[in-house]
Amino acid sequence: MRRAIYTMVLCLSGIHAFGQKDTLLKFTTPPIEIREVVLDETGNLPAIDGVRIYGGKKSAFISPEKLNIDLSSNNSRQLFGRIPGIMVWESDGSGIQTGIATRGLSPNRSWEFNIRQNGYDIASDVFGYPEAYYTPPADAVAKIEVLRGASSLQYGPQFGGMINYVFDSAPAINGSKTKIRQTFGSYGLFNNFVSTGLRKNKFSFYSFYHRRSSDGWRENSTYTTQTGFISVGYDFNEKVKVKAEYTHSDMLSQQAGGLTDVQFQDNSQQSSRARNWMSIPWNLMNVQLDINASEKFQLEIKTFGLLATRSSVGFLDPINTADVILSTTNDYAIRRLDKDKYQNIGTELRGKYEFKLFGNKQTLAFGARAYQAKTFRHQKGNGTTGSDFNMNIDSLGYKVNYVFGTKNYALFAEQALYVGKRILLVPGVRLEQIVSSGSGSVNYANGEIPFQERAISKLLFGIGTEFHLNEKNEIYANASQAFRPMTFSELIPSATTDVIDPNLKDSEALNIDLGVRGSWKNYVSYDASVYQMNIQDRIGTYKDSLSIRHVTNIGASLSKGVEVYLELNVLNNFKQGNFGSLHPFASIAYNEATYTSWNDPTVVSGSSSDITNKTVENAPRRIQRYGLTYKLKGFSATYQLNKVSEAFADATNSIVPSADAKSGLIPAYSVSDLSFAYSGKENYTLQLGVNNLFDESYFTRRSGGYPGPGLLPSNGRTFFFTFGIQI
Repeated sequence: MRRAIYTMVLCLSGIHAFGQKDTLLKFTTPPIEIREVVLDETGNLPAIDGVRIYGGKKSAFISPEKLNIDLSSNNSRQLFGRIPGIMVWESDGSGIQTGIATRGLSPNRSWEFNIRQNGYDIASDVFGYPEAYYTPPADAVAKIEVLRGASSLQYGPQFGGMINYVFDSAPAINGSKTKIRQTFGSYGLFNNFVSTGLRKNKFSFYSFYHRRSSDGWRENSTYTTQTGFISVGYDFNEKVKVKAEYTHSDMLSQQAGGLTDVQFQDNSQQSSRARNWMSIPWNLMNVQLDINASEKFQLEIKTFGLLATRSSVGFLDPINTADVILSTTNDYAIRRLDKDKYQNIGTELRGKYEFKLFGNKQTLAFGARAYQAKTFRHQKGNGTTGSDFNMNIDSLGYKVNYVFGTKNYALFAEQALYVGKRILLVPGVRLEQIVSSGSGSVNYANGEIPFQERAISKLLFGIGTEFHLNEKNEIYANASQAFRPMTFSELIPSATTDVIDPNLKDSEALNIDLGVRGSWKNYVSYDASVYQMNIQDRIGTYKDSLSIRHVTNIGASLSKGVEVYLELNVLNNFKQGNFGSLHPFASIAYNEATYTSWNDPTVVSGSSSDITNKTVENAPRRIQRYGLTYKLKGFSATYQLNKVSEAFADATNSIVPSADAKSGLIPAYSVSDLSFAYSGKENYTLQLGVNNLFDESYFTRRSGGYPGPGLLPSNGRTFFFTFGIQI
């Protein structure tokens, strides 16, 4: 933390010196909290938003429904295309599960982010198993809020930050609205979305139903997913409002499995796995109470819960092992069954208090959190020899059986403090307590393996600042502590011979950002920053001379780089009706993520197995996205180019692929998307698009397990057509 404080002092000193030179610029009012942007499709979050403080942080929002992109398939490279540095695993062409990360972190089911929907958690277990198997359908999302690494004080200790999917809602005034979107596309894609909202005096109602199905671009990749959502609200008066929400989502997806590099070069659409399936029903509940006690004091209380299941059946041998009929049995091999059940419930209280100090309005945001989760894990069961989705199990049951528990309590506070007319300071603190427990067995024969309850408490500090150059431009900086609690997979041995280090510690990180953002005369919108993320006590494994697997704190890494977003309004000088509008944009990130130490006692320093100073896996150095949107009256056209440099699939930075395709280079690639849309006067919309316009053959991931194992190809060229109407 000392380094963070020193960094912030230097940043503030530089900002203050800059401000002293500019004696002609004066404010008559405090800095504007809601920052102006060129377009309303994307921008920065306001400094104060309800009971939350985003000032001094690296933040952004996206309005998917206002972008001319493919919403039907939750296309992440398009959805997050205007957020610099978002790394996307495009191994799931269905769009059911999103895998994104930033700054050299793992994109695995977005688990380095705190993933939320309408402000509450949606992952299976936020700390013990933080994978987000459910992704809200983009058709229903009005806004996506992205907060980078300094989110730990308000949302949790995650290294990556926070992502919040905000659904559309009931009309703001009395009335009703209905939206219908139907999409047809390549390989049997059919996407149906219907929503309706109503407000009548004190009562409000909003719901949607979404269903998508497809045969899939690859062989053996058919899927069906559907999501239903309902929200009912009642305003007792101007000061007290209540709202209840329920979400149900379920999917059934055939897992095409991975490929070897030879198979990929021969035909990237092929699949050698026809018997692998996954099913995920997801249920989310939330009740929210808003209390506006006065103009100065507000409270928001959310009580939320999750009931969900993850079931998978398949043949999981390495991809270079054929899944064929065995001569000994005249049948296929028995498939492996895995099944998890998730239950969690939590309450978050957030408040805001405003007061006057130094002649300015100041804002204190505070809150508390109580959360409890349970995971019932059953793995390595013997299933059927069939090819359909079937979770029938033999009489022996599951070989691995565990019950995990997590309890989480937190207190947090941040102060938005305006000093004079230019400077905003946002110091904050978060006290986090996590209690982990569990018990179970790892094979049929052995008895129960007790898991000693583990309680940790962390006090996190952070500080952010903004220096307002004028009403539209500002310099910002922040530094914040974060940590990554040990997950269940790191605390529980995968075999009876595994050794877990009794002194195993949580990984810790320090996130630092320094940047400038704003707009100029409605011609330019920009956000450019540098960052550094230092992770200590990374958890890893090694095998000793007896091939016993040890889990311990094994290393450290450093990520540093530049993130730039720039958008222009080229035709702003001309009359809108004559020439329309032309908006080119660039979203560019350079990231250097390396291991600064790796303390594996079995590795000789300087040998090929020593990963010190090597690149962190799944961390491309350059992620570049360029786009162009042209609008004329009701017509619009959007082109986007995605350029991602090479990356490594493993920490040893292997270039030559292994026989099972789990390790090796992930080559650089370039993918283009093009879409056209027309909005008529009768509130209807037509959209036609091509994803992967030039049919680039590429992949972004090598997998060691589900949904592989092996190399996982990304989708080739696909077409879609959408008809939408709003009533």
